[in-house]
Parts: sequence; C-alpha cells; structure tokens
Amino acid sequence: MPDVDLQYGEGTIRLAVPDGSYILAPRFAPGLPDERAAVLEALRQPIGCPPLGEILKPGDEVCVVVPDKTRPAPTSRLISWLKEAMAGIPGLRLFFLVGTGAHRPSPPAERAMFLGPDTPGADHDARNGAGLERVGNTQSGLPVWLNRHYVRADRRITISLLEPHFFSGFSGGPKAVVPGVAGLDTILAIHSARLIGHPATTWGQLDDNPVQTAISDACALLPPDLSINVAINRRREIVGVFAGDVRLAHRQGCAFVGDLALCPVAHRFPIVVTTNGGWPLDQNLYQTVKGLSAAARVVASGGCIVAASECRSGIPSGGFSSLLRSAASPGELLAKILGRQDTYEDQWQAQVLCSILEQATVFLYSSLNPADVTGAFLHPVASIQEGLERAMHRLAKETRKAQFIFDSSAELSLVRSWTNKEKPVAVLPEGPFTLPYVKS
Repeated sequence: MPDVDLQYGEGTIRLAVPDGSYILAPRFAPGLPDERAAVLEALRQPIGCPPLGEILKPGDEVCVVVPDKTRPAPTSRLISWLKEAMAGIPGLRLFFLVGTGAHRPSPPAERAMFLGPDTPGADHDARNGAGLERVGNTQSGLPVWLNRHYVRADRRITISLLEPHFFSGFSGGPKAVVPGVAGLDTILAIHSARLIGHPATTWGQLDDNPVQTAISDACALLPPDLSINVAINRRREIVGVFAGDVRLAHRQGCAFVGDLALCPVAHRFPIVVTTNGGWPLDQNLYQTVKGLSAAARVVASGGCIVAASECRSGIPSGGFSSLLRSAASPGELLAKILGRQDTYEDQWQAQVLCSILEQATVFLYSSLNPADVTGAFLHPVASIQEGLERAMHRLAKETRKAQFIFDSSAELSLVRSWTNKEKPVAVLPEGPFTLPYVKS
C-alpha cells in the first residue's frame, strides 16, 4: 500500500492508501526566483490602474487591508515590500487594518507578528457600530457598512491571498473589502441561507455566483485604489503576483490559480480522504468545513469522507458552536436554518456542514475532544489510518447490504470491485487548495 503525505498542522502525517487510489492535488508551481522583485514590479506596472507611485500623493492617509490569521498569506513580507515601494513618497500616514470579517479579533502579540514591529494598525470589528460607516446600497438593496478607517482614508490598498473558496469561487480581490472590513449586517446579508444554498454558490465559479456578485457589487461602492493578490504553493512560496484594479487583477489571478487547482475525475468515489490544508487553515473546526466541502464535490452519495484537521484552537465560540448544540441531527439543524427568514451569525458554515452530512459520513482525525467531534455530528478517530480503515469497513458492509446510492453504473462497478484488488479511494492531500470536479 503506497504512502501519501497529508498536510496537518504545521507539518504532515503519513497515510497508507490502497493500490489504485487517486491522488488529487494542485499542480505544483515553483516559487518565484525573486519574490521581492516580482511584487515591486507588479506595483510599478499594475493591471488596469495607475502605478502605485501615481496613486499615492504626499501626505495621504493610506489604509492597507491585510488578511487575518486564518489565511497562510505571506503578509509580513508583502507589507515590507509595500513599505519599500512607498518610501519615496513623503508624509504618508499608514494604517494597517486586519480584515477579520466576522472572525474574532487576534491577540495583539499575534497581530504584531504578521504586521511587523511598530506598525500602526488594528483588527476590524464587524460588531462595533461606532467603527462603521454606511457607504450606500447595492442595486439589489443590500446596505453596505464598512470600517471607518477604510472609508475615511485618502487612499485604500488591499492585500489578499488567492485560493479556491467554497462560497465565492475564489478568495481575494473584492472579498478583502466585503466581508473583510464590512459590518456584521452586511456580512449576514451576503451569507443568507438562500444565497449559500444556490447551486452556483460554489468552488471556482465567479460568473453567475450570487455570493460573488453580492460581494463585488458591495465592494464597488468604495473599491480599493489598488488590490494586491498573491498565489502560493504548498511550501508557502509566492508563485504569482496580481496587482491592480480590484476586479481585473482578481480575475487574472483566479484564472492562474484555477488552472493549477483543477483536478477533473471521471466519477465520484465511495471514500474521499481530505485535509484542511494545514496551518493556519486547519486551526479550528469552523474552518475545517472547507476541506470537507472540497471532498464532498467528488464523494458518492452515501459514501465516507475521512478528514485530517488539527483544530488546535478547538471549536470557536459563537454562532457556529451554538448552532451545533441546538439540534439533534444534521437534518434537523439544516431545516432550522432553511426555515428562518433572518440569518444567524455563522449559520453559513453550519449550513454547508449539514448539507455534507446529509450526503456522506465523516470521520475526523484531530486534536479535539472526541465528545466535541461527536457533538458536531462527526465520527472521531484516533488516527487518519484508523479513519480510512473504518470507512473501508463500512463501505464493504454497506455494499453487501446493497444500501449505497450511486450516480452512475461506473461508480457502482467501482464499489463492486472492492471484492477484487482495486480500492476506489480519492485523496486530497492539500484539501481546499484543490478544485476536484466530476467531468460531465
């Protein structure tokens, strides 16, 4: 049985998989030979907007929005090079705003680690009405509230990591503004059960994606003067820099990332093994839903997902954990979410999780207390290997009972082949950095 290294925490864990397993991973791109030079050049020749040196004027107050701790962005390096590019403009007043969206603020010491020493800045607080200003309504009537520092600045710059995203298609671009520095009411509106449940609200899709459309329309009310987007590989090296107009640079960057991440398969699989991409994305159970969602794209109905996600920060307090405790089953919780007109905080993550659990059984290897895993309707396992073995045992048992549901005769024949040598397992070593899909 060949071994596969899976991203987990700040390292990897090894899994022995059956012969004939399918390894689905982004195409590896080597890091840029000179990251600093690439970023500085992108600022001199941005996509669809003037160079940085023409955007900024002496004495400008500049608000720079950066990703929060849930993104493995090379933020400290990018800030250093951005400051270098600004050095020749006298009197600039810089303020660095951490785009937390609805996430909880980070401790000051942690924030200082990626902002750098003596860097003026703060976390965005979506719940602090005094720190927000209304910038208008979108054409669909969505009221847009944004952070006061961002609104009142003379110039606005955003820094983002480009990666596949299970709601908006891809992260980065306008998402740095909304939900990054948006008020909670605005965030809740773009995460309604109706929008999250729309079939076009999915990985890798920008056009006709109602969540991406809502985000882009809201951002357009007060867009950044310059949007800096970077793509990274599994070594956390920068492989692409896309700076410029918030929409044009984002589109170009998404095309680049999508080309690397797409993994077409001919059919769904009874068992899919996934990760949550390692630290910092696998820091808690809330974020782990992303890796499960990636796996759900290629798991057969009634199949098993086996996930490795460290979750060293546990289950975040707030709406997500409260919702999980409010129902006895995924179906009951999903019905509760879909049956309400208003939007709970964090209900979108619970909605996606419950939708996955209606489709597949999930075994989770993590550092969580087993009772917490069970309370989230998942099955705790002591190792990722144990999780795979339990899924294989369940598959063999269910196949004999003829209780599996399959989308095609090809999938059914794969399951029947379990009586032979072939074992139909798909593995996503990099989890949500991958865009697996079934070719129609």
